[in-house]
Amino acid sequence: MGPLQELSRSIDNASSMENKLRLVEELNNMVRAAQSINDQLCSGILSQTADLLEKSQPEEVRRSVWRLYISMVQGHAENPGQLRYFLFDLIGKHNSRCEDIPYRIELLIGKHLRGSTFPC
Repeated sequence: MGPLQELSRSIDNASSMENKLRLVEELNNMVRAAQSINDQLCSGILSQTADLLEKSQPEEVRRSVWRLYISMVQGHAENPGQLRYFLFDLIGKHNSRCEDIPYRIELLIGKHLRGSTFPC
C-alpha cells in the first residue's frame, strides 16, 4: 500500500474533525505532487471523503474536500472513466450549500477541460 492509500484510509480513523481536515489537506498536497493516480486510488479517496461534504460538516472541511476533488480532476487521474458518474452524483447530492457553488463549478470546469480523457 502506497502513502496516498494509507493517508486516504486514515481519514476514516481520525477522531477529531481537526485531524480529518489536516489529513484531507495533506492528501490534497500529495495528489497535486503525484505524477498520476490510478482509478482505484481515486475511487478510494472519493469514498473515504464523500461523507465530509454533508451539510452538517463545517464549511472549511467541505471546501478542503472540494479542493481535493478539483486537484484529482485537474490532470492527476490517469483516466477517471467511471469516476465522472461518482463526481456528478456528489455534485448533485451536495448542492444545498451556496458557499460551495464556486468549488462545484470549478470541479465541473476542470472536468470539461480534461477533454477526451475525462468525457462528460
